[in-house]
Amino acid sequence: MVEWTKTILMKSNMKTICIIEDDDQFIVKEKKWIEEMIGRCTLIFEPREADLYLIDIEGDIDGIALANDLRKIDPTAFIVFISSHSELIFDALKTMPYYFARKDHEEDIRYIFRKIKERWEEKTLILENIKVPFVQIYYIERQGSYLNITTQVHTYKKRMSLTHILEDLDNTFVLVNKSEIINVNHVKDIKNEALIMVDDHMIYMSRSKKKAVTTYILAMREGIL
Repeated sequence: MVEWTKTILMKSNMKTICIIEDDDQFIVKEKKWIEEMIGRCTLIFEPREADLYLIDIEGDIDGIALANDLRKIDPTAFIVFISSHSELIFDALKTMPYYFARKDHEEDIRYIFRKIKERWEEKTLILENIKVPFVQIYYIERQGSYLNITTQVHTYKKRMSLTHILEDLDNTFVLVNKSEIINVNHVKDIKNEALIMVDDHMIYMSRSKKKAVTTYILAMREGIL
């Protein structure tokens, strides 16, 4: 079992990418693609904690065994295999990688770097130790000291005030009454005081907020805001 080392870095907005690759010429290409497609990152070339792991399957280190070991200490590790050994893809998939790219298909690699950049730039909310993208959140309802946060796949419960969670969200979210926040992108219809959400759940605007909320939703839809 390879010993994974925790990387201690100065506080920085830069992401850390761990590259496990024994082909120096290919590393040069990876650096170039990362710079072009993702931007400035901290690169490390030994098994250490990172935001992303680019692993060759067949090299001086057994990439699949490495990924298995990593999964044991970090089940959510962001792993990408980049290899010329496509016949090993089924073994690699057992480690649940984010992607498997072929070394001789540059467009595959450029595609995955684009997707990685999009994922890193995506705005998220931490719920039950899971990063939930804003776009997946339908609405938020206060219930006592807790918030019920309904998404496409699950309803999360978080001990937090509406005021504080609004500070963490972006302008696609709006408070529609004293106890509910909606994502304007998931409003299917407006009928009088009722907002009909995409899951057919109905949320009612308060009388004092109805005009402002309705105007805001329409402006967002028309791209004015």
